[in-house]
This record gives sequence, structure tokens and C-alpha cells, in this order.
Amino acid sequence: MELTKDTISMEFENWISVSLPENCPNVCISFKREIADIQIKQFGARPLYGFNNEKENWLPIEVFITYGGDLAPNQKHLEV
Repeated sequence: MELTKDTISMEFENWISVSLPENCPNVCISFKREIADIQIKQFGARPLYGFNNEKENWLPIEVFITYGGDLAPNQKHLEV
């Protein structure tokens, strides 16, 4: 298949790429703004994506990414 703007667009319409801050201890991906706001207000996370109307047109829902802060009580770090 020849790579054109249209074929590249079709191939990559299922992911989002964001640069993580150095020494980022954790990332939270939320599909509701209310959940992301709780991460920020209650657990000290910082907004990273989705808070300035950054939604991609092809996404069926909004995505909010936060980083840092304390983990919620029922969450834990996954070992890499």
C-alpha cells in the first residue's frame, strides 16, 4: 500500500501521543472530566491532555490525562 496523507490518517486514527514529564510517577487516563478534576483537586495531579478543548475530531469521546500526585487509595503502581 502506498503511504499517502489519507492512508496515514486511517492508520493512526486510534491513538494519542503525549510527551510525559521527566520522572513522571504515574499517569491517569479518564474519560470523564469530573474524574480528572478529582485527580487534580483531591490527589494533587497535574493536567496533561484534554483540558483545553484538545479533543481530536476522530475521537468518539473526550480523553483527559493527568500525571503525578498521590494515587487514589484503591490504585497501585504496576511494576514494569
